[in-house]
Amino acid sequence: MNGQHVRHIHIMMGSPAQKALEAIQGEKLESLGIDELVGSVAVIDLVTSHHRIRIKNLQYEQPLKEDGRDYPCLSAEEAGRAIEECRTVPVGNIITAVEIVRDRAVWSYEDKKWDILCDTGICITLQNRMLLIHALDSDEGALAWKFQKENADGIIDPFDWGGKTKSLISTGRERIRLTHEKI
Repeated sequence: MNGQHVRHIHIMMGSPAQKALEAIQGEKLESLGIDELVGSVAVIDLVTSHHRIRIKNLQYEQPLKEDGRDYPCLSAEEAGRAIEECRTVPVGNIITAVEIVRDRAVWSYEDKKWDILCDTGICITLQNRMLLIHALDSDEGALAWKFQKENADGIIDPFDWGGKTKSLISTGRERIRLTHEKI
């Protein structure tokens, strides 16, 4: 690997997405709006009394010119209206913290080394449990979600890099806590 050219790919939520997630901290998460398509989740709405934040995995919209593959690309934005015919999951807990899950994977392919850093999940800490949302490796840009006890081990399943490469060198993960100050 000495002298090998490294391709760095960074796909992270931008400031508007982070601000949308920051805005719901301290609010009561009333419900989730789950838009399901053929057995997978396409969109998740986080519904509070003041906001409706829409979470998507734009993986299918983001193929990279460097290798023609697509990678997870979570987005979060204020949604004006509810999704028609979505499933509603009542929640009713205060959001105490929001974290972005950022993964790194390094692999080699055809004498090139790839180093990708991307946001693959969102952890929402509620008063008595956590809501975990994460990207799946799918052409449709699917999401997965679950509730679990706060601070449980294995907080979010690792992203399946096996669909991208058979020559994985290393992986890593960090959780980035978003802060929001009410004025």
